Amino acid sequence: MKKIVIVLILALAAALSAGCVSDNGGTAQTNDDPLIGTWGIIEPIENAKGLKCDVTLNVENKGGTLTNKFSDGVVGELRIVWNKDEGKDNSYTITYFNALKLSEDGKTMTASSGETFSGGNGFSGRWVQNIDESAGYQREFVLNSDGTGTQYLYRGDKISKNSIICINEVDGYLYEYDNVEELTFSDGKMTDESGMVYSYKDGVWTWRDTESPEYCIFEFNDDKTGTSTYYLRSGMTSISNFDWIQKSENVRSVYYLSDLKAVINSDGTLTIDGFSSDFKKL
Repeated sequence: MKKIVIVLILALAAALSAGCVSDNGGTAQTNDDPLIGTWGIIEPIENAKGLKCDVTLNVENKGGTLTNKFSDGVVGELRIVWNKDEGKDNSYTITYFNALKLSEDGKTMTASSGETFSGGNGFSGRWVQNIDESAGYQREFVLNSDGTGTQYLYRGDKISKNSIICINEVDGYLYEYDNVEELTFSDGKMTDESGMVYSYKDGVWTWRDTESPEYCIFEFNDDKTGTSTYYLRSGMTSISNFDWIQKSENVRSVYYLSDLKAVINSDGTLTIDGFSSDFKKL
């Protein structure tokens, strides 16, 4: 499920043109919009390993980038598009794109989180993260030629996984994807693709780790939307919104959304959902 990509990307199609109306009902951006420019996070984020991350949002008229620079030298970058929310002053929706990029020689694949992988053949085969054992975890992508695939996260003897679907491929070097998951319901329990079993109580489905304080909650709404909230042992929380469809009597397909809500505050700072610190214009 999406919790395995909690790297600080939040975590993280064609660019929209000025003067157009967006597909989601928002108003397309203009050159003089106050969101346009470069924004830097005020207080760098610190993850569970003690690494600090400086986040920079570069907003242009037709899109932009969200860049994460970690204190160990790893740099990740996400492409974004954005819309001004209709009828709301200084309120925006920022859509980011999870991506994989191939090196010129095709031997290395880099994720938008900055991690590197090796072993595959183009956007197919098994790509394993290049990382030393002291990291305590390792990611892996298994990509199929039809644009589908699976993402794995290994942490000791625990394995998490979720499906991915290619939504855009550019000249064989850039692969942008969405995270999806199938949830199975049986005997009053819900099971995700990783084999984690959830119990139902008070309108939510909950899984709890028996060896740590970590737990995850799923909430499904009648309008075919929902939210999953994952509480890590480090104290961090990852919230993922999704759309869902009833694929069969006992299976729901969950499509995780890549939208972030953002608001420019009266003091000129920028608040983006999911970030523990506001941003200021550089």
